[in-house]
Amino acid sequence: MKLFLMRHGDAQQAKKDSDRELTPQGIEQATAMAIHFKNEKLDHFYSSDFLRAQQTAKQLQAALSEQVPLEISEYLRPSTDTVRAFDYILDAYDRLDNENASMLMVSHLPLISDICSLAIKGKLGQDFNFATGAVALLEADYPDEGTFQLKWIKSPPVKAS
Repeated sequence: MKLFLMRHGDAQQAKKDSDRELTPQGIEQATAMAIHFKNEKLDHFYSSDFLRAQQTAKQLQAALSEQVPLEISEYLRPSTDTVRAFDYILDAYDRLDNENASMLMVSHLPLISDICSLAIKGKLGQDFNFATGAVALLEADYPDEGTFQLKWIKSPPVKAS
């Protein structure tokens, strides 16, 4: 299994956290990160139900010109219990019924860092730094807590001001 974990792109301020939209820079970040998926066959996209995460996932879909299904989930919200979110990921993997599945999850801090720690180390912790728009690739033959290997974490290019 290949699990791509992505933090949403840069977002504007809003009265409700869930309503924050991507900034132009956030749109550029998502588009720039599409290069890391050009040689991947992504089976499914998953996104938090917060607007900025959905926009990030949809921007990637458009940049890749692929008709990869997108599932929107409350289990990828920033305040979701990490173990529950990780169980959601494993359930999604099981539903794909493909041991070589490649999945992309777009979510938020601190959840994305916690999921990384649980997947790789088997324990909770915010041990991984994700800039806005950053993506990590984790792989596991038998997905469970502590069985994943971190292959890489990549951040969008920084534009000179």
